[in-house]
Amino acid sequence: MNEPDFAPPPPTEVLRTRIDEWELGGRASVLHDITVHPDGRIYSVDMNEDKLYRLDPARPDAERASWPVPRGDLPLGGVFAAVGPPVPPNSNAHVGPHSLQVAPDGALWITLALGNQLARFDPKSEAWSTHTLSEGYYPHTLRFDQRGRIWYTISASNHVGMYDPTTGEGRELRLPARTLAQDALLRMMPTLLWLGRHFDLRGAAAGGSSGLTVPIPYGIDVAPDGSVWFSQLNEHRIGRIDPGSFAIEMVETPFPGPRRLRFDSQGRLWIPSFSGGLIARFDPQTREFKSWQLPDPPQVPYALHVDRRSDTVWICGTESDSLIRFEPRAERFTVYPLPTRVTYTREIDFDAQGRVWTSNSNAPTWQIEGGVPKIVRVDPNPG
Repeated sequence: MNEPDFAPPPPTEVLRTRIDEWELGGRASVLHDITVHPDGRIYSVDMNEDKLYRLDPARPDAERASWPVPRGDLPLGGVFAAVGPPVPPNSNAHVGPHSLQVAPDGALWITLALGNQLARFDPKSEAWSTHTLSEGYYPHTLRFDQRGRIWYTISASNHVGMYDPTTGEGRELRLPARTLAQDALLRMMPTLLWLGRHFDLRGAAAGGSSGLTVPIPYGIDVAPDGSVWFSQLNEHRIGRIDPGSFAIEMVETPFPGPRRLRFDSQGRLWIPSFSGGLIARFDPQTREFKSWQLPDPPQVPYALHVDRRSDTVWICGTESDSLIRFEPRAERFTVYPLPTRVTYTREIDFDAQGRVWTSNSNAPTWQIEGGVPKIVRVDPNPG
């Protein structure tokens, strides 16, 4: 009779780790991204409820606050209301806040994916302002460069945008598509949205596609030298934008599904392969890739982040209810199981003490344990 195949006990560094969780939002909430403010408070956006949340872990019971994100007169579903598939029955998304980052002046900037806007929130005055894109659809992930400019992917139309909050100047760059058919379909989007305002196209959109896939600009980060790099999900490609000339260069990847990528302190680019179950390191100087398969397959890493103080890489175990640490020098992985099960993690950030923050969401896995998303803090070295 065979002995049962029990999992080995966790390593010592996992056993000594402290993990805290705080519920945020409600059963209809979809926490997408989080960011750690320099004042120690945590901000997150609720894509399904059009809200901005704040959690203060230093206050009793982790004091929470929330603000509605300005909608203007946009309908349910935002600019995609006329052509997109029907929104979920519990959706209250008119602008769909997606990603957020802290600006050099301490304000928060947020991509409004369904509203086709960038939004600014001042934590001191609690005032909002918005900037509407002049071209492209579905602003996605954003980062700041060394000059305080915002660079962001525009996923539904294959663009990357740049916006300078100081001058109010911005531009949207159309990225190369691999085929003429892809390019033609992407260029048709304004026409489809115009037709959708006059004819009911929702049934056609919900019926599925013809099998043609298009590149989806997804992750984005700014290198120490100021160059801007992005990924194209659905393709084996990443790309570079010169911040001065805005020239675009594409680079083929030896793996599929590059998603949310980040630079380390040495200017090397770390990339998760969402459909390949691995992470890769790309050296922009030598143009060489090196990859490592993630432990405990199957893994679908949505995002990673690099703590530039040590260049340790932290990866979302997006569908394995875990965070994964990778130490490049030792080429060693450590898996940290998270307390809540059936979650979907999307973004990682660090606080001044080196603790790791993420959020879990009840979408696309609505069966999350407890039914309410949470903010998660992982402290590998508790005092």
